Amino acid sequence: MHMTWERIRPITDRLHHEPANTLIVSHGGTSSLLLSQLIRGEIETARAFRFHNCAVTELHRRPDGTFQLIRFNDTSHLTAAEPIRNAAIR
Repeated sequence: MHMTWERIRPITDRLHHEPANTLIVSHGGTSSLLLSQLIRGEIETARAFRFHNCAVTELHRRPDGTFQLIRFNDTSHLTAAEPIRNAAIR
């Protein structure tokens, strides 16, 4: 975990200065470390974050460059009003 924490540091450093909205797709363990760094937590903070598959987490960059957690581990987009049916291929 400590090695990954250090390996993603350049990514979080870049994100703190990135002017555009950015989409990041990653595995859950790496995502928890990344989120912890972005909110200026410690490596132990990452243990509090668990991600479901295809979950959306949204952060807002404040004018001072810090991040605010807006939405965490949201899977509501996976619940369709009607079940999706497999279409037969002809």
